[in-house]
Amino acid sequence: MPLKKKAPKITTFKNRAIKNKFVLNVGDEGAILTHYMGGKLSNRLYVDSPFSSDMNLMEKLLSTYPSHPVYLLVDVIEQNYSQQVLPPVSSLGVKKQVERRIKRDFQDSDFNNYISMGRSKEGRKDWNFLFVSLSNTEPFSKWLEFILMQDNPYKGTYLLPVEAQNLVKDLNLAALEKFDGEWEVLVLHDKIGGFRIIAFQGGKVIFTRLIQQLVGDNIPEVVVGNLEQEVSNTIEYIKRIGFRSEADSKITIIAAGELLDKVDNKRLKFGRVDMYTPAQAATKLGIAHAVNEKDRYADVVCAAHFAAHKPLLRFDSPHTKKLFLLQNARKAIYALGILGSVALIGIGVSDYLGSAENRDKLSSLEMKRDAAQSSLAVMKEKDSALPQNVSLMLDVMDLHKSIDYENYALLSIISDVTSSLPEQYTIDNLVVKIDEPEAKKSQKQPQGGMIDGMGGEDVKPAVGSLGAVSRKAAKAKEEAKNFIYPFTVVFSFEYEIKESELDFLSKRLQDFLDNLKAAHPNYEVEYTKEVVSPKRDQIETVVGNGQVVMDKIIELPVELQIKGKLNDEKKANN
Repeated sequence: MPLKKKAPKITTFKNRAIKNKFVLNVGDEGAILTHYMGGKLSNRLYVDSPFSSDMNLMEKLLSTYPSHPVYLLVDVIEQNYSQQVLPPVSSLGVKKQVERRIKRDFQDSDFNNYISMGRSKEGRKDWNFLFVSLSNTEPFSKWLEFILMQDNPYKGTYLLPVEAQNLVKDLNLAALEKFDGEWEVLVLHDKIGGFRIIAFQGGKVIFTRLIQQLVGDNIPEVVVGNLEQEVSNTIEYIKRIGFRSEADSKITIIAAGELLDKVDNKRLKFGRVDMYTPAQAATKLGIAHAVNEKDRYADVVCAAHFAAHKPLLRFDSPHTKKLFLLQNARKAIYALGILGSVALIGIGVSDYLGSAENRDKLSSLEMKRDAAQSSLAVMKEKDSALPQNVSLMLDVMDLHKSIDYENYALLSIISDVTSSLPEQYTIDNLVVKIDEPEAKKSQKQPQGGMIDGMGGEDVKPAVGSLGAVSRKAAKAKEEAKNFIYPFTVVFSFEYEIKESELDFLSKRLQDFLDNLKAAHPNYEVEYTKEVVSPKRDQIETVVGNGQVVMDKIIELPVELQIKGKLNDEKKANN
């Protein structure tokens, strides 16, 4: 007697709010850019090739919201999943073995990572790992290159078969009938790639394959017949790695309704069969806002579900790893142009910390500097063969000691100050200033440091004058210690708000100011530029069906100033 198809269950998640972001689904047959704003899907756009003239539409949509980050969700055929067993060493020792195995078996330029599958319960209790690699080749490499050229923050590359673990988990939670089986297969019909088949063991991906072209793709009966054969081939493979009971297994298919109607459960040979159209799956997952009833593919379902969750596993190449090191302070700094004024900025950050411990450390550094200078003077007398520019070498050493990273972690301080910024704020200007004694203000000494042209005075020491700069810097710092406001940070930013929410503007700005005051009780925080009449922009964007939508976005220029550290009297009045 043939098994009955499992009807979709009634239990659903509540509507999931999604933060402002872009997700770019990348496949061998094109890419789909989805934009989420105001908690739900705002736009979606399909382009069939990174060389297409339609790329300007994607670029326009991204540039309209430059502060919204971009995530890449990739499902190309050039992926490698390799199960490997490692010796039973400690958890610390096995990590080194994993790193050596990745270096040995995969290209260093590719995007590599791994998934721990646990330890064997019998025998030597070896470690089991699934090594995963994404080839850094076209078309993926071209899509990545396009994204990295945009102003939007790049938030990483992720693989659909790995991130689908969350999708399967939520579909099971949304069902009235609980599934306790060990093995499960997910089939997704995607526009950008074809049919993606993913096998899970104990909730973790263990095997996957992509069927790009099926014979007779315009005839549902032929497509389903070929798909059923591919699923049968998948079962035969996973039997080699432990699959035993077909009765205690499940398959979930997300595809167009005309395909699901032709599926023969008996040929699938699974104990349980769940089938959803994209709209049904989206409703189950609490992301119905992202999918149209007429949608035939699962791409947007996967993208919206991914956008609503914390990603599981990021994949990096050596190049993107370096990018993430530079993006820790991206909210505050677009590029680092601080080499010319690094000495004064270092002084300002130390003043910002304003602690006795840092002053003691600075004194210690100055003593070491003086000792090094004395030692070098003796060496110069004994060895006449030393280079002629030894004084410049000494100056560089002095400057390095004066701005030791341990004492002046500029990026960490700025990152801490800006961590409370909501996504609606986009910083476009940052100024770091040092207040000096009145007697010194009449002299033409540098007053601040410039960060990529973002305010302050661009200080460019002449060649051979580094020692003079460092000595002036140390002296200026010593004189600034007893002043009430030795350090000032001015943020200029734009606040984006919908026209319908303009009545709530005053409260939101006040709440933001209160949060900053609470986070920095020892500093004076205030708005220094009044909000002028808002600028209303009607921004033209293009949705997937070619329809043009006019978004009404209001941009408000705001300036915020943080001054301190306050002395006890000033703090009491504040």
